[in-house]
Amino acid sequence: MSGIEYLGTMKLLVTLLLAVASIPAWSQKDGDSSASCITYWKKGETKVYSILHEKITDVKDSASKHFYFAYEAHITVLDATEEDYTIKWVFHVPQGGNKELIGIQPLPVFEGMQMIFKISSVGTFIELINWEEVRDSYVQLSGTVYSTKESVEAALIKEIQLFHQPYGYKFTTRKISENTQLSNPLGGAPLPALQTYQITQLDRRQDRFTLSFHQDLDKSSFDKVTFDLSDHSEYEFILSSGWIRRLYYIRMAGNASLKQSDAYTITLKD
Repeated sequence: MSGIEYLGTMKLLVTLLLAVASIPAWSQKDGDSSASCITYWKKGETKVYSILHEKITDVKDSASKHFYFAYEAHITVLDATEEDYTIKWVFHVPQGGNKELIGIQPLPVFEGMQMIFKISSVGTFIELINWEEVRDSYVQLSGTVYSTKESVEAALIKEIQLFHQPYGYKFTTRKISENTQLSNPLGGAPLPALQTYQITQLDRRQDRFTLSFHQDLDKSSFDKVTFDLSDHSEYEFILSSGWIRRLYYIRMAGNASLKQSDAYTITLKD
């Protein structure tokens, strides 16, 4: 996201930005078209989010396959300093709501799984602290082994990575387009792509804004392309606190005979 302004990681900068932003939220002109994704969180704060993970596979001349898994993330701000935050997510699975649709029995290992990680003073992800615990839990679930912290962060904390992706940046209502890369679903090197992003709704009186990202495979970089690949994300932010009210992400991939989608909906519970 080179076309947007990164806001840095020093707590002093956050304090200054918050001091400036607290007045404009009520007094800036309606024509102001920018907003920052910053965590104005406090030690001890807690939030609960519902999460729906859906996968759909459509094969030509065959019935569609629909997988979905509903669960909750209980989030606690364990610590907040001038430099960073320590955050804990704990997953909980509602009873009786998933068995017949995901095709497996209740997940005792997933229930109560916790992820402890650090983010910068403006909310950008830094590192997963209890990565070995997370790795061991997923080994029990799937049997897949991950040997490094980087591989665990890349593969096993998708919800957290999506949640914190926009933090630390300033966006505007002007649509920005630039070159980027998409992770390769077949493995190997990332694929060249085109990305657009912008604030699609900004309402300071209602203390909220909506941010949209879209990425498409850059077909001009290939001699011949036989498949499609795209990512789309939409975030609804609370301006004054920096908490996300709702996040929707979907990846779509496919060709003439096979189409797949993988989606997350993360919603703040009142």
